[in-house]
Amino acid sequence: RPRFLIIQRDREPYKDIWQPVTGKIRKGEKAWQAALRETKEETGIIPDRFYSAEFIEKFYEQNSEIIALSPAFVGFVDNNRNIRLSPEHREFRWVTVDEAIEKVVFYEQKAAFRHIHGYFIESEPPEFLRVEL
Repeated sequence: RPRFLIIQRDREPYKDIWQPVTGKIRKGEKAWQAALRETKEETGIIPDRFYSAEFIEKFYEQNSEIIALSPAFVGFVDNNRNIRLSPEHREFRWVTVDEAIEKVVFYEQKAAFRHIHGYFIESEPPEFLRVEL
C-alpha cells in the first residue's frame, strides 16, 4: 500500500507544520537537482525512481513579497529506509494520501498530493516524466 512521507518543521517560518520535502533552488542548479538535494538533506534518502510530477505549486511568500512557482517532483522508495531528519525538522510520518491531505496546511500542497496520487499511484506514470539519476 503506497505511503507518502511528510515531515514536521522545527524552525520558523512555519514551525510545527507538516509538509512534504521543500526547498529552494541554488544558483546554477536545475529544479530536479534541487529537489534531490533537498530530499537527501532533509531526510537522508535518495529515491530509487524520480519523476517530474507535472504539477506547479503556487504560493505567496509574505516575508519576502514573492509570488513563487515551484515545480513538484515524485520520488519512489522501494523498501524501508532509515530517515535521518535535518535539524530543521523534528518528526516524520509515512501516511496515506488522505492523511497527508489532512495534515498539510497549504492548499497547493493538498492539491499536489491529490494530483500525485491520481497520476502516479492510481495509474502508471509516463516514462517521459522520469528523471534519470
